[in-house]
Amino acid sequence: GSALAALPDPVVSIDPRPAPGSPLLTTNRTAPSDGFFEPVSYRGAFGSTNWSTSWTNFGRLGYVTGCSATSSVVPDEVQGVAAAGAGSYVWSRPTLPGLTGVQFFDVLRSTSSATFSSATCLDPDGTDTEMTDAGNPAVGQTYYYVIRAENGCGSGTLGFRSDGVERTGLSCSLP
Repeated sequence: GSALAALPDPVVSIDPRPAPGSPLLTTNRTAPSDGFFEPVSYRGAFGSTNWSTSWTNFGRLGYVTGCSATSSVVPDEVQGVAAAGAGSYVWSRPTLPGLTGVQFFDVLRSTSSATFSSATCLDPDGTDTEMTDAGNPAVGQTYYYVIRAENGCGSGTLGFRSDGVERTGLSCSLP
């Protein structure tokens, strides 16, 4: 393990909207008719729409989940994958336009470099950019790893083979 293993899980998304069924989603009050307040059918600053995405700092940094008509970008290929010791790997977070920050990573391990369709999901929906595999390949066998980034818009790519063909593999998403 690393020193990061002792830290609590990081904040990966912020959603200030009331939960479904919340009493904050309805109101019987009328907004003042003074040109400043906007009449709405909910109480507080948020109803079912998260309007803070495009202008708040947490929106700019990619902590807002979900997609919209103006921001529906899935992550690109994970870059900067490097060995960090025996069975340990680190990588860089993809930078995304459209304020749809990367939320999770899937780490897949296969005994074939050609296919990841029957791979093992080592770290489904992980939130950090490091992973250690405690497993050891059988004598004469090699492990191959790929890392896929995901956000509220969907799953990114598993990368491309040396012949330019995009890799495919199983989904690791937690239920």
